[in-house]
Amino acid sequence: PGRKVMILLSPGWALLPLAGVEETTKQRDWVFNTLTQLTDQLQSAQVVLYSADPYFLGRTDPFFYRAFLKPVRRPDQGEFPVLALQVLADHSGGRALTMGHDVRGQLNVAVRDAGPYYRITFETPTPEKPNEYHEVRVKVDRPGAVARAAAGYYARIEPVGGKTVSPSRASKPF
Repeated sequence: PGRKVMILLSPGWALLPLAGVEETTKQRDWVFNTLTQLTDQLQSAQVVLYSADPYFLGRTDPFFYRAFLKPVRRPDQGEFPVLALQVLADHSGGRALTMGHDVRGQLNVAVRDAGPYYRITFETPTPEKPNEYHEVRVKVDRPGAVARAAAGYYARIEPVGGKTVSPSRASKPF
């Protein structure tokens, strides 16, 4: 019971510059369904993710994931990169740590963040439709203090587009 912090020492998986450009409706539905379910399950289990990337300069752009941080509110916005480890970490209330070869520094940041914390609860409004996204913002008035929280939540999770299928089958007609 209680909050769990997962620190993943990994570059995540490749975020291709044109990922999502040619996704079908079924693939976008699958991504959206997967995102809503993952978000709900991480929040229900009180899991906060940290992605520690020991990147090599020039290998890839370790900050490219930031292009996919905006909330996914509708199935047609479901692109594969929104399921990236760094994006999920940021949205869970954790962080995507990209400090190159300073693995010890990355781990120290994550461990410090895992220290004392507050748990804030609130009544959620009744959603008007399934999978309605609600952004969460926590502001503090203490100079220098940083509040980390999940970026938002999906109310009343329901599969979109019928049966949820794997992405490999989503591109094939039924």
